[in-house]
Formats: sequence, C-alpha cells, structure tokens
Amino acid sequence: MASNMVTESQTTVPKFTLVYTDEKTEDVQLGANEIPFHSIRELELLKISLGETVSNISIRGMESSNLLNARDFKWDYRNPLEMFDISKKIPMPDFVEEKLFDEEQRIDKKFVHKQNAENVLLSKPINYGNVWYFKGFSNIAELNSDHLSDHVDGIKLFEAFRQATLASFHLNGMNFDGVVALTNFKIDYINYVELDEPYIIQTIPACESDGGAMYCIFNIFQGGKIVTSGFLGAYTFRSKEIYHEKRNK
Repeated sequence: MASNMVTESQTTVPKFTLVYTDEKTEDVQLGANEIPFHSIRELELLKISLGETVSNISIRGMESSNLLNARDFKWDYRNPLEMFDISKKIPMPDFVEEKLFDEEQRIDKKFVHKQNAENVLLSKPINYGNVWYFKGFSNIAELNSDHLSDHVDGIKLFEAFRQATLASFHLNGMNFDGVVALTNFKIDYINYVELDEPYIIQTIPACESDGGAMYCIFNIFQGGKIVTSGFLGAYTFRSKEIYHEKRNK
C-alpha cells in the first residue's frame, strides 16, 4: 500500500479548526482554515473525515478539548446523504494541488479492479486526515469517444468516480478478496470539467475493512472550486464465495 500512497507531514501544512456557528447566521467571517458546523452530528462527521488534521474545536469562542479527543464518533454506512453537503465544507489544501498538478504516475491497477494499466484514470493519491486526493486523467482505452468534445465526458467522469471509490476503500483497509456491488449513486454536474486543466478528485470513504454497507463521497476540484460532486453507495461481500452464494439464490 505504501508504494501507492503519498502522505504529508502534519507539521508542514496548516491544520483545521472546527467552529460552531448558528444555522441562521449567514455572515460569519471565518479564517482560511476554519470550517463551520451547525450541530453535534456535523461535528462528528467532520472530525471522522479530517481526523488528526483538526487542531481545535471552538464552540461560542471556547475550546472544547473533550470533543477534540473523542474517539467514539461513527459513520452511518447506509446514509451517504448526511455527509454529502457537509463534504463541500472541506477545502482542498494548497499543497495537494501543488503536488498533484504535474503528477503523471498512476495508481496500481489492482486498486481500481483493472487488468490493463491503460484503463486506470487516477494518479497515485495524497492522503490528508481521512480524506484522499487523486489527480484524474481524461484518456482511457476502453472508453474512446466517437465524437470530439471540449470537456471531459460524463461517462469518463463516472468511471473515474467508480475507480476513486474502489481505490479509497482499499487504501482504507478493505481487502482485495471481496466483491463490491454498487447500490446507489448521486452525481451533480455543476460545471464542465475542462480538458485543458488538471482536475483533482477528493474522496471521503466510509467503510470497514471486512465489508458490508459502505459509501464514498467525492468532489472534483478544478480552477479552485468544486465542479462536480456526488457519492457512490455499495455493499461489499467479504469473499467471492459469499458473493456467488448470494448471487445464485
């Protein structure tokens, strides 16, 4: 796994502060590394996602070290919608874009369940907290378009999301013996993903190493903003034998 992952020293980049704000307050001025939350559940989800990259939690101007050190926050693996909007609050650190901008080395094909390396659409990733970042590519041998396009085709983006989901699950510890079945998905195409500028996929996987229900939130960043967002829900069978047993019933 280490050969397919780039990590960043937690001391060389800014950490995040989670700040409680009233939902009715729209004009709160926050710093560059401050992320707002409106409820305890939002705080839990942000803390699970950001992990040790959170340095402080502020509620009405007071630090809450007991919440910062809490370890019992849990995902609801069957409810990706609760994390979908919250994920847009998580900014992509500048160092991620700088490192991935010129990255051309792709992740090992086994992480995205491909037999041919030419069908891999993702770079080797960067991990920050429990969030993963991949540079996305636009050329894939098995999906050659029969028309000229001035943007990355939607079908290629869906494949990139699928690959990013699988890679994120495996990078978070899911074994390679299981079978992943897609259960639901949501994609919001906000702006075109342009061909002449790199795009970066941010993923937040909610999964367990031994399978079961899970999901992955994704956001595409290009030009300093989110241009596409969504999630893929899945159920992972622990082994091919269990999958075939269920499949044949």
